[in-house]
Amino acid sequence: MNVDPAPNSNVNIPENGVQPQPEQPYPDAINPVNGNVEELEAQHKLTSNVWPHFNRVRVNRVMNARCKYCRKSLGGETSNGTSHMRSHIKTCIQKRIHDGSQNILGPNYQPAGNPQLFASQYNSEVSRKELCSMILVHEYPLSLVDHVGFKHFCCSLQPQFAVPSRNMVKKDILGMFGVERSKYQSMETWGGFQ
Repeated sequence: MNVDPAPNSNVNIPENGVQPQPEQPYPDAINPVNGNVEELEAQHKLTSNVWPHFNRVRVNRVMNARCKYCRKSLGGETSNGTSHMRSHIKTCIQKRIHDGSQNILGPNYQPAGNPQLFASQYNSEVSRKELCSMILVHEYPLSLVDHVGFKHFCCSLQPQFAVPSRNMVKKDILGMFGVERSKYQSMETWGGFQ
């Protein structure tokens, strides 16, 4: 049965009376015509050690590898290889910032004399140990780490440093005490003290 559409409508009905199905989108893209991007799951195991730093995406029917740090798109087809991705990871500034592997120029305080400049990397474990040493040497109360002003001060020095709770500081100090006690006992055992 043929039904004629209204004269002003834009509906096209084929002669066989079956409505055409809308065109299915590409299985691995949202809308390649508009340039939308979709992150893809790997269909097979990606064995190179650079893939943890990249997401596979398809843009306009072309496979790309997008850096997880700076979002730069590189060729991601299997025929491209991974050397260009490895070179990018070595030079990616955002990765260096993310990893904390960028050196920081700062003073190195010596027991005697003026401080000297040296390059170092931020390490939260070293900072926690130095905080515990400061509390011990100056006999500060453990509640110092709970003070809002102290937390703001630490954040201004190093935003990545998470100020530990007083219970964590207590645990760290007791751990330091255990290490020092074992050193003392080993010296005593070897006859270091008469």
